[in-house]
Amino acid sequence: MASIELALQTVAARYAAGSDDIADGGDTATGEVYCLAHHLKDGQVLVTVIRYQDNYSRQDGEWRLDDRTVITDWQHTDAVAA
Repeated sequence: MASIELALQTVAARYAAGSDDIADGGDTATGEVYCLAHHLKDGQVLVTVIRYQDNYSRQDGEWRLDDRTVITDWQHTDAVAA
């Protein structure tokens, strides 16, 4: 099964995000957030390392996400041991 199909049909998922890097430019900012994702379905687990490259802007005193690019750095699928 293709990895994207497994992720879309998953029965359980776990995401761990961290190591964010934000550069403030006044009312705009850019950032990069790292994520490790696990998707489980039919005895398989898809493990993916993802980076989100984001653009933010401050509107009416609140920060908003304007744009996100998703980069898959690494991924593999394994059978789950019984």
